[in-house]
Amino acid sequence: MGTIADLVLVAIAVIALFTGGAKGLIKQLSGVFCGLLALVLATMLTSLIMTPVKTTGVFQNFVGTATNWFTNEMFKAEVTSAEELATILQNGGAWKILSGMAATIYAGMEALGCTTLGQLCGNYVASLIVEIVLWIVLFVILNAVLKFIAKQLQKVAQLPVFKPLDRILGAVWAVGITYVVLIGIVLTLAEIVVMKFAPDSTDAMLEFLKSSKLLSAANDTNVIGSLFADLLNVTLPVLNA
Repeated sequence: MGTIADLVLVAIAVIALFTGGAKGLIKQLSGVFCGLLALVLATMLTSLIMTPVKTTGVFQNFVGTATNWFTNEMFKAEVTSAEELATILQNGGAWKILSGMAATIYAGMEALGCTTLGQLCGNYVASLIVEIVLWIVLFVILNAVLKFIAKQLQKVAQLPVFKPLDRILGAVWAVGITYVVLIGIVLTLAEIVVMKFAPDSTDAMLEFLKSSKLLSAANDTNVIGSLFADLLNVTLPVLNA
């Protein structure tokens, strides 16, 4: 099985190499890639911009408006402790399923300076609405700018002096992206799923990885996957330590 996996990976890499070389780097960076890059940048910028936005008077007024949307008495009750919040949730009908999370919810209330559930919900709802609107605006602007830049670069890439370089870089880029997708994403997710949800199959997975020279090497150099796994409190195996 390991040999078959190696042959499949080599075949995929060769296809990516020739396809990337034929298209060139600039063509690959346009279209879908511009959209994906705009998505990532919009998400990052939204997170950064929201921090100062939340300190403005306009946002705080919106939080007050959103808080008034929660008119149930449960949302208006003053809360001074996690125990008191647990009691309120227990008597809140369907909301009692959250009573076990009272300590976590109350910690969130303290962090935001909220004294009622209505204020907490209003803060979250206001933040969500503003974040969505801000993200959409940023995505549209960034996507348009990136597509404009890509079109200009395509014109430059057509010049005879840049064409060979564009093809070489295109081949390298295609192989790199293929590596990120297959190893950084697919292999990482497969390992995380097995280790978290099917631990009894971990040994079989490790034996399969060890039987493939390419998968074994890729696993031990999977920096992207390791960083992602750390966020989920999963330590990826090292086969050739």
